[in-house]
Amino acid sequence: MRTWRKALSFMVMLAMLVTMLPPVSIASATETDTTVTTVDTTPQTVEEKEKQTEDGNDDEPDNEPGNEPGNEPGNEPGNESSNGNSNQTGGETGGETGGETGGETGGETGGETGGETGGETGDETGGETGGETGGETGGETGGETGGETGGETGGEGDSGDPVTPPTPKLEITNKPTDGKVTYGEDWVPEVKDGITLLTKGTHYDVYYSTDDRNAGTEVKVTVKGKEGTAYENLTAETSYTIIQYADEVTVTITGNSASKVFTGDKQSVSGYTVKAPEEFADEFSVRNVTLKKDYTAEVSGTNVGEYTMGLTSASFEHSNTNFSNVKFDVTDGVLSITPLNVFLVAGSDDKPFDGFPLTCNDYAVYCDTNNSGTLPEDAELTFDANPKDLPGGAKITATVGEESEVILAGSTTNNKIIEYTINPGNPQNYNVKTETGTLTVLSQEYQITLQPESATYPYDGQSHSVGLESATLTYKDNKITGVIKQNDADGTKVTFEVGAGTVFTLTTSAIYAEATDVFYDKNGDVSSYPVGSEVIKIQVSLNNVDVTKNFVLDTFTPGTLTINPRPVIITANDNPKPTTRTMTWKTPQMTKVCSKTTK
Repeated sequence: MRTWRKALSFMVMLAMLVTMLPPVSIASATETDTTVTTVDTTPQTVEEKEKQTEDGNDDEPDNEPGNEPGNEPGNEPGNESSNGNSNQTGGETGGETGGETGGETGGETGGETGGETGGETGDETGGETGGETGGETGGETGGETGGETGGETGGEGDSGDPVTPPTPKLEITNKPTDGKVTYGEDWVPEVKDGITLLTKGTHYDVYYSTDDRNAGTEVKVTVKGKEGTAYENLTAETSYTIIQYADEVTVTITGNSASKVFTGDKQSVSGYTVKAPEEFADEFSVRNVTLKKDYTAEVSGTNVGEYTMGLTSASFEHSNTNFSNVKFDVTDGVLSITPLNVFLVAGSDDKPFDGFPLTCNDYAVYCDTNNSGTLPEDAELTFDANPKDLPGGAKITATVGEESEVILAGSTTNNKIIEYTINPGNPQNYNVKTETGTLTVLSQEYQITLQPESATYPYDGQSHSVGLESATLTYKDNKITGVIKQNDADGTKVTFEVGAGTVFTLTTSAIYAEATDVFYDKNGDVSSYPVGSEVIKIQVSLNNVDVTKNFVLDTFTPGTLTINPRPVIITANDNPKPTTRTMTWKTPQMTKVCSKTTK
């Protein structure tokens, strides 16, 4: 059983509904009695209803008082199950009130309260049957089938009116709070018919008073029912004001930066980029994020170094009025000027062997404006020993020298930059890299001509000698006469000075002959002693270094030393008697004959 409080609440509500209806006569008929009874439907007070319940209402048919609370909101199944009475009031009230209230109130309150009230105030059979059946059935029927079932079931009386269907309506249920919508918020109306959510395009269309969605704009929204639907000609309206986006938005500003190679001219970089969070990517750009007065996003420089724009968050402002809390995260712009790579290249040279050191004081300059860091193989270089111009009005001067003295034919050494200076100009603007050159001495043959002496002496018992008469060096189209330093039985030495400090020394075995006696050949004829007849090799040195391979001996004609016999004069005397004399042959002896050259 339910509490009396629920029952009383329902009875009060029922009394209020009844007062709204005019008095009517209700014809009630049972299966066995056709007597028509007139019932006064004048509304009763709560006290009267309670008193009537206490008195038992013996004069009234059972269950009518107990079931009225359930019947009138739409629980006539309880009445019919109780005593089969379907009176006029039940039909009218159940049909009208039950259609609207009985579906909801009768389902919940009428079912429960009507059942309890009917069960407690009616007789046992009618009360229990009406309470249980009427309460449960009326409650379920009224609750599940709503107004229609309540109206139909409650209106089964003889004179019940037909149920009126609910009137369609359009209602915007999500109207903006305080009539405000934040900029960027995607607000769309939610439209319902009672508790039924309607669909845009199917049940209705939406119209806006303006397409402007900037902060401060007043927007009127009109919902119109779709033509051909139950909502045709229905409208619903609301309006709102777009307000600024108040959450913090961080906009990243980056000053343009550049790295440039020193050219000697003024160079610069300018501008900046703007980047906003992805959801606001189209809201901020250089068009509406601008520099404040007296600020610039540009920097210039000439010499090597870093130059900054000096940009900070205080340098910028924005004109996007849709946002009220914008923060700038700024990275300053930088111009970096790096040194110019300057290749200082030592000259290369070669020459035939001449006994002198090979040197080259020339050098060339190549400016790597592309900053590649390497000297191109096809770089155009101009070599000389003069200072070279550099970008920016500077001049560079270099001293070049070989790593080692190169003299000998076939030898090679590196020619290198020993030192350099930049004046005028700022040395920090240049990154000087040195490149070596190559010095090579080529092979070269020089001709030496030797001329031995020739002499004839009569035998006189004295020693006579002859040697090298002259030596000549053909050197670079010049004839250089050698100086005979030694010419005796121990050897021959000749020097040729071809320049200051450069002297070639020629050595051979002795080109020399010395004799006292007449030389007779095997036939007994007088002959000569040869002078250098067997000289076939020479040796040439330069500063004690053998350079013989650069020299060749010209055609050699040996000299001669001849000792002729001394004539013998025989004078006869007056003695008529013959005198016999005997002569003995003596082989002549040559004191010294040196003619073989050894190396």
